[in-house]
Amino acid sequence: KEVPYVSLDGNQFTSFEQRVNPSATGKRIIMPGLPTARHGKALESDMPSCLSDRPEFEELVRKDKVIAILGPLFSSTSVAAAYKAEELGVPILALSRKEELTAIGKNVFRNCLTSKLQAYTLADYMINKMNMKSFAILAPEHSYGLEMAYLFWDAVEKNGGEIRGYEVYEQDAKTFSRPIKRLVGRYYLEARKEF
Repeated sequence: KEVPYVSLDGNQFTSFEQRVNPSATGKRIIMPGLPTARHGKALESDMPSCLSDRPEFEELVRKDKVIAILGPLFSSTSVAAAYKAEELGVPILALSRKEELTAIGKNVFRNCLTSKLQAYTLADYMINKMNMKSFAILAPEHSYGLEMAYLFWDAVEKNGGEIRGYEVYEQDAKTFSRPIKRLVGRYYLEARKEF
């Protein structure tokens, strides 16, 4: 008997032929941010609700005998999905940067670098391989941008480097001239005699 599995885009297949054949029908879970299904049964999930809160999630595991879950793609829904997968005893491979995600249980795996690892790796490379010691940070003003800026700042200081400037810009900014001028000391020219 063939065992179904669910792909990253939510398609459920029972054979290799179905997986490589784009016209094959199967179950498809519509996840936020992904295109709608053209084939098969659609189980829709609207942001910010998580598919794991819906009865279809448990049905896929219990009735359809899904043996693993790939996703979700969003950090905001990955924790709830991981708890549900752990409760149901089905492995989940989340594509989330959430730091504490794998601590949820033995069935929870992550295939994404954490924010901390990204920031520390970048700082280590710039300082220890490129021999750079001074940095400035220009970050978008939203949770991910600020988190990465603070983590990079910590990593630079722990590696013996120095942050010489820090500015944020609005998430929907079309130009960066104002924050860059503030970053390099050319915004308040009237306060500086040399300009």
